[in-house]
Amino acid sequence: MCSAGCTTAASGAARTHHARSWVDFQITSHILFVLAIMLSVCQEFHEVTLMTSTVIFFSVWYHKNQEELGVISLIDGVCAKAFYMYALVQTSRSPSAPMLLLNAVFALVTAVCFIATHLNGDPRLYAWVHPLGLHVCPGIWTSFVVMTHEPIIFTTSLRTMATA
Repeated sequence: MCSAGCTTAASGAARTHHARSWVDFQITSHILFVLAIMLSVCQEFHEVTLMTSTVIFFSVWYHKNQEELGVISLIDGVCAKAFYMYALVQTSRSPSAPMLLLNAVFALVTAVCFIATHLNGDPRLYAWVHPLGLHVCPGIWTSFVVMTHEPIIFTTSLRTMATA
């Protein structure tokens, strides 16, 4: 543990207090979520905008601090798992059989990568599998959901509400 009592989730090992670089793959791998946010704003898919923005905020904070265990890691974990559950619900509402298959593949890849990086404490595995499986894959998945699905929570456009 560091002088502040910190350990990392990736390895459980003690570490010194220093932030991860903004160009580290754990951080830059979130970029496809930014695309999903932009698409969701354009499509007025407000629930995805809200959830994705929240997940990205806490995930980047968590990874910027090198997976330090604490309040931020707890909030990040809750947000990410809630977002995954939302994506599973959207998967069950897939508009076509090919989209259902694609959503199921994204769900499976994300789940397998989560399990693999949490059962195996090797930081080298976490450094590549986690961002690919839990940032890149869900970022693409979220974009597909925005482009092919309908909102579940906010089913009325804010524009429609403003003109009513």
